[in-house]
Amino acid sequence: MYTGYLVVLSSIALLEIGIYSDAKEVKFDYYVYAQQWPESVCQQTWHMGQHNCSIGKNTTAWTVHGLWPSLYSNATLPANCDPSAKFNFSALESILSELEAKWPNLYTDEKLTSFWSHEWYKHGTCALAAKAVKNEKEYFQKALDLNSKLDILGNLIKRKVPPLDKYSYLYTDFLSAVMDIVGGKKVYLECDHRKHQTGTNVLQLQICLDKKFQPIDCKHEHNSNCKGWPIDYPPIHHPY
Repeated sequence: MYTGYLVVLSSIALLEIGIYSDAKEVKFDYYVYAQQWPESVCQQTWHMGQHNCSIGKNTTAWTVHGLWPSLYSNATLPANCDPSAKFNFSALESILSELEAKWPNLYTDEKLTSFWSHEWYKHGTCALAAKAVKNEKEYFQKALDLNSKLDILGNLIKRKVPPLDKYSYLYTDFLSAVMDIVGGKKVYLECDHRKHQTGTNVLQLQICLDKKFQPIDCKHEHNSNCKGWPIDYPPIHHPY
């Protein structure tokens, strides 16, 4: 008697949490391209005691966190668009060395592929369902190509903002240097601030891209927790 009603409610609930059973329904407005500074990730992890963290010798620059199809109305959606599109590690074997260097799982107490599979299921399946990429390998390769093209570390050094020990940058100076790399577009910075710390470690950088992967203004840049703090940008240490 109530079967149809329950099915409708279930479908609505699935859509609300970002799980789409029909790939044709998946739409997005832009990408959030997130990169993280590995030294800050490991320092945060050490401080919180959540994971074992180590930076491989081939990881020497900003690394990929993810490439996230997003909606202007809700940047956390879409997500988990097609659980049937299973993560296939063998599809990535030809780019494994590049993944390990530029998109590494820094948590050594987790399975090597856990980070990649998480990003694939939560975000990659949405790019696939929206026909923005043809397959899993193309999704990961695109994120790797963006990492090389943007070269955040090299371009910050050119702008006299290198990683330094015991030195803090003004937030406005650091932000301006990053924005200059992407043609003045607004970006989002995330930091890791701890008690009794005079500065705050820059942890993550989010660049917003249109569907042709060109930089656009991030609408959520004003939410940065880095504002008002001196920015610490510590050099990478091997091993950590």
